[in-house]
Amino acid sequence: MLTLADNRTIRRPFRADDVLRLSLPKDSVLDIVTPAHWSMVERDTKAWTILRDDRVLAIGGLVEFWPNRAQAWAVLNEDNLPYDLLAVTREALIVLNDAKYRRIEMCVKVGFEHGERWARVLGFTREGRMTCYDPFGNDNWMYTRMRK
Repeated sequence: MLTLADNRTIRRPFRADDVLRLSLPKDSVLDIVTPAHWSMVERDTKAWTILRDDRVLAIGGLVEFWPNRAQAWAVLNEDNLPYDLLAVTREALIVLNDAKYRRIEMCVKVGFEHGERWARVLGFTREGRMTCYDPFGNDNWMYTRMRK
């Protein structure tokens, strides 16, 4: 467990039940993800939970496809305040900067402006459009962050 600068925010390994503590918008892709999936994420991937005062701000992680390539993912609490987003962004940057991968990918639903802006803040560059990418048939942008 890592306590952050404000002494109230921590980053710790993800636990499957953290998902139940998130406020999410209706029709979230998470509505169709099963508890078995989250158990697998907890067991088999590099994933973290960021909490402040025991409230889940975000969950996220990196899924390795093969050496030097991974996909970043994150789910942020819909009830986050602006200073919560700053803490989450700071932690995401630490994780990304420490990652050993040459290529890290991140998908953002086309039209989700907050997600696109956050990808750019995290150092990702939009690479291309993926049609019918998500389970609902929505197009997504592929963002990438490269290390030479």
